[in-house]
This record gives sequence, C-alpha cells and structure tokens, in this order.
Amino acid sequence: MTIGRGPLVSVVIPVHNGANFLSKAIDSARNQTYENIEIIVVNDGSSDNGATNAIIESYIPQIRSFNKLNGGVASALNLGIREASGSFVSWLSHDDEYLPRKIQSQIDMLTTRGMKSVVYSGYRLVNSKSRTIETIDPAALMAPRQLEDPLYPLMRRLIHGCSLLIPREAFLEVGMFDESLVHTQDYALWFEIFRAYGLVYDPNILTLSRLHKNQSSKTIPGQVAESDALWVGILRKLTVDEMTRMSGSEFEFYREMSRLLSLTPYRKAYAYASLSEATAWKRLIDEDPTAAFPKQFRSPNRGSNRSPLSYIISAHTVKSFVHVLRRKGMKETTRLILIQINQYIKRRYLERD
Repeated sequence: MTIGRGPLVSVVIPVHNGANFLSKAIDSARNQTYENIEIIVVNDGSSDNGATNAIIESYIPQIRSFNKLNGGVASALNLGIREASGSFVSWLSHDDEYLPRKIQSQIDMLTTRGMKSVVYSGYRLVNSKSRTIETIDPAALMAPRQLEDPLYPLMRRLIHGCSLLIPREAFLEVGMFDESLVHTQDYALWFEIFRAYGLVYDPNILTLSRLHKNQSSKTIPGQVAESDALWVGILRKLTVDEMTRMSGSEFEFYREMSRLLSLTPYRKAYAYASLSEATAWKRLIDEDPTAAFPKQFRSPNRGSNRSPLSYIISAHTVKSFVHVLRRKGMKETTRLILIQINQYIKRRYLERD
C-alpha cells in the first residue's frame, strides 16, 4: 500500500510490562524523518497495574493499539503484522529505539536495489541509561561479498531483528513467527525469509538495542536449550550449495561453524557441527587428502626442500586430528582418516621410482 510519498511502513511494537522504556521506543518511531509510517503497539497481556496500558493510551490517536492475552512476543508480532496496512514491516522492541533516519535510509536502499528484498544494518548496544556499550558494525566483521549473502550474516549471529525492514508479503509467502518458540522465534523465521528474499546491507548504524536486567532472555528460562535446537535445525536444513557459497566448501563451512559454536553454551549444535566437519573432511580425503589442508600447503615442493610428509604434518593437521579424537564417537573415523593419509603419502611419494 502506498500513501503519499513512498510506500507505507508499519512499525510493530510488541510489549509486555514495558512501562520502563516503551515511551522511548514509541517516540523514536514517531520521530522518523520518513513520514509515511503507521505505528502499531500490541499490548501482550501486561500485568503491571495498568502502567503499560496508560502509556499506550497517551499516544492515541497517533498510534494504533491492540490488546491481547499474554501469549509471548511471537504472538504479539503476528497480530501486529496481520493488522498492518503497510507494504513493509519494521519490528521495534519496546525497550529498543530507532535512530531518526532508520526507515528513510532503508527505503532509499530498496529504491535503488529492488523492493523484493530484506534490508538490514548495524546497531548499537546501549545500557538502561542509553549509554553506548558497543557498536555492532557488520562491515567490520565480514568481507564485502559476505555482507549480502542471504545467510552468512545470520550464521554469524550479526542480525538484529529490529534492524530489519521486511516486505509484508514475505510473511504472507513464507510464514509467520512460530508462537511455540519463546527465545528463537526471530532467527527461525529470518532463516526462511532470507532464503526466499535475500539481503540488502545498509551501512548505517540505525538501531539502539538496549541491554537491561529485565530482558526476557534473562527472566524467562529455556534460552540455551531452545537456541541449541535452533542451530541444530538450521545446520540440518542447509544445502551443500549454500554452505559452499558462504565458505567455499562444505568442510570449510562446518569448520567455521564448529569454531563459532565452541564459544557458545550450545553443546548439541557444537557436536553436530564438529561431527559434520569430520565427515566432510573424510569425504575430501577420500578424493584427495591434500584437499583438506590449507592452500599454502597444497604444493609441497614450493619454495622449500622439506619433504611432502613434513609439509603435511606442518599443516597443523596433527593438532586438528588430536582435537577430533577427543570428541565422543570420533576415534574410529579419525583412525581411518590417518590410515588413508598414510597410504596416500606412500602411494604418491614413497613408492614411486
């Protein structure tokens, strides 16, 4: 839908007991330089003696509001999206804020790049007093080609839901938020939408993400288990083509994910990535063991008099195998790989005339 200049954008603000920061969120949406917006606030069954509802009422008729029984942020977002009139949807958490050009900047990006895309940008982490903690700038953390890969920023956990601008039709085509999920409803849906619509990167920092003691991730249990299941599910859905596009090969992708997940509490996801890494490595070695080594070690006689065997050993392969050996259930696979490497060396270098 288009009213006036530019497409109408629906800003959806779900809130539950959010009187502490809700006014800041609504004001940041009202203060956008882009004028063609509607603001929808969904009160998700707040139980704070009317404090949240009083704030909402004070902004009517400048905003549209809906009240519902408490069902979680996914259900509140789904209601807001269903009631939205805009061609685009922009989620704003009640405790976050937009910088004034958030919507305008992202609409400008879509105007030049094509409207059937999702726009994302960097964001700034702030504390309860709006003081900056850290700035998350994807361009400083990824190569240019990776910034607009449909999935790479998501796999690196660099997507903030409130930094997105999404065509409303994406929800109608791909689906809505899974209301059974409490903590991961966002990434579960972004994964599916990004695969269908792709990403456009806006290099500006446009969103303030607030960290405070009352966040749902800190007050509602089950975040680790749900996130663990999310990442296992995503890894299982990825195709080899998607992994190769992101990292160059299936093996390199799983090696990167294994390292990334080793820094998290998601033990099942880490185990899955590690097992998949070893399996992909074995497939590479079945074809040519040296293919699994870093590129600088694949030509053993280049610039050195060292033997092929010493080059293979120097390619930190032994250290990697020892690490794999320590993983539950990988001892036999690693033993077979080492045997294959030994046979390969003998066949190619030691048994020839």
